[in-house]
Amino acid sequence: MRSVKVKPFTFVVAALAFVAIVLMVLMGAYYIRLAFDESHYHEKGSIAYTLFQNDEIKNMPTPGIVGEATFFTGAGDGMKSPSQAIIFRSSNKKKNLRKSIGNHLLGLGYRKIEEDFFKRGKIEYSIRFSATDKDALLKARVTRIDGRY
Repeated sequence: MRSVKVKPFTFVVAALAFVAIVLMVLMGAYYIRLAFDESHYHEKGSIAYTLFQNDEIKNMPTPGIVGEATFFTGAGDGMKSPSQAIIFRSSNKKKNLRKSIGNHLLGLGYRKIEEDFFKRGKIEYSIRFSATDKDALLKARVTRIDGRY
């Protein structure tokens, strides 16, 4: 019998190609899962944040933030419109948060419809506040709703 010599370089290239193909398949499956996921929460810097989060939400002011912000993306379902949100805990007072976020939205061309509600075309923003149990902080949720109708 004749033995076949495999050059080390050829083996390394084949192994790297195999690893690359496996990684591409796994990443493709992850992207497909994200694309068909109805809604999900994610952190800054994640793949979902990079691919799906709107720049207006990414650049939303977070005065007095404590910890990291959480981001939400919802695809919408039936009559429910697609939405995105930033959720964070703050040591600031509601009045200061309301003013900072409101001024930011006004600067982007939104008009104030009523307190904590802004609109530009079919896009709406709402601001909700709630008390947290931890450290007597305020939890803020700024939601962008892409109106369909």
